[in-house]
Amino acid sequence: MKKIGFIGAGNMAGAIIRGLAGKDFALAATDIDAEKLANLQKQGGCQPASLTELVQWADLLVLAVKPTVAISVLKEISQGQKPYGFLASITASIPVKVYEKALPDWSIVRVMPNTSATLGLSMTALVRGGKVSEAEASLADEVFKSLGDNIWLAENQMPIFTAISGCGPAYFYLMVQELVQAAQDEGLSEDEARQITIKTLVGAGAMLTQAKQSPAELRRQVTSPGGITEAAINQFLQGDFGGLIQKVITAALARDAQISSAFD
Repeated sequence: MKKIGFIGAGNMAGAIIRGLAGKDFALAATDIDAEKLANLQKQGGCQPASLTELVQWADLLVLAVKPTVAISVLKEISQGQKPYGFLASITASIPVKVYEKALPDWSIVRVMPNTSATLGLSMTALVRGGKVSEAEASLADEVFKSLGDNIWLAENQMPIFTAISGCGPAYFYLMVQELVQAAQDEGLSEDEARQITIKTLVGAGAMLTQAKQSPAELRRQVTSPGGITEAAINQFLQGDFGGLIQKVITAALARDAQISSAFD
């Protein structure tokens, strides 16, 4: 039975722990919030532990803290009695080289899930450090598949992954927010507007997942010449919707680079 230790017991760590509950793993976590640890013990059979205990015990440590906290945690791990270990970090924007510098004899995997992980529907990217064995990569893959689907990427692909998938749920939430408001402005109740808009998004997502056609072809199938959809879509195109999306991605990439540069 593999032993998985969690440094931090926030929402993302909790999603992984609940996803692994009942499977062939032993789980333990440390956090400054004793209430979070107690809840995870009830929900996922995850035992509370100190950081020192976790480092010595775990086959895989999952670092799930804010970037501002991560460096001090790495320093504390490096000062422990375990010269070698396996660490997977879901802390945003910190490159693998930072972990490998702090823990030069450890195997490192960098991980980027998104918030849909709480439902087991995340698209999660993993970056493999230089010392990661095939067995370790397989273990990381199994653990993070508890959140949804995985993809292994090179580190230089992580910024665009973050801009599209890490940030992506917020883009769709904003779209839904505005559609719901427009529907209310035209006389629907909030509940009616939410139900209609969200079900439409879910259906479109299912079509994108299951249909063989490209997104462009699916859009064309809905957009009859001279019809209502075409009139609406033309407003997007005339407003340079594609250019706006590019600005969104460029801004996300710039902020990611800014945050990452602080760790150089």
